[in-house]
Amino acid sequence: MSAAKLSKKELKEDEFLSTFERVLRHLSLHPKRYLGLGSVVLLLLVALSFSLTYLERNESKARLTLSKANQVYRENLALLDQNSPYERRGIPDFEKPLKLYQDVIEQFPRTRAATEALYQSARCLHHLSRWGEAIEAYTRYLQRSPRGEFSLLAALGLGNCYEQKGELDKAAEVYSTALHRQGNDPLRGELMVSLGRCQEALGKKEEAIRTYREIGEKFPNSIWKSYADRKLLYLKGR
Repeated sequence: MSAAKLSKKELKEDEFLSTFERVLRHLSLHPKRYLGLGSVVLLLLVALSFSLTYLERNESKARLTLSKANQVYRENLALLDQNSPYERRGIPDFEKPLKLYQDVIEQFPRTRAATEALYQSARCLHHLSRWGEAIEAYTRYLQRSPRGEFSLLAALGLGNCYEQKGELDKAAEVYSTALHRQGNDPLRGELMVSLGRCQEALGKKEEAIRTYREIGEKFPNSIWKSYADRKLLYLKGR
């Protein structure tokens, strides 16, 4: 069959076969060169498979350790709750879960579990009133996971630590940054209340009024609106 009588599909198939034949011919003429290349590719695939398996196992081990730490944390947290079903056995000791979370961070540093443990360690430090260390841990978590599962909670914790230290400007900056970074998360209401509180304490009355008004507009049927309404009445009456 002449080339003039071939269909477009047949021409494409013929071109593909010709190219394939040329490749096979080239490989047959230079077997050693490509045998070595094939070995390298095979080794890379084996290494990749091994790495993925290792990472999965490492993550599983980290998750198991994290789960134990979370259980210890919950047991201590329950002692702060008067309505807890747990039997009250004494004063909470957040040093215990803190040590377990730090173990996760040190032993499994590149895992997702370590990222969560970083946030949880910040909470433990927060409970222990170790504001400077808590600030460092919250900041590290937010740098590592700026839009992660606990990012808004971390921002609230970080801002509160600055408030506890009397650094209201820094606290307001943390709350404002988090509000601009996040979408429509329900915790935005809590962030806005915290921002308004800082603005009010800093003597920025007009900014606080704008923030409290915005809370009422964005969260009309919420506890935050009730709080904001009371604050607006107070500020306007001054």
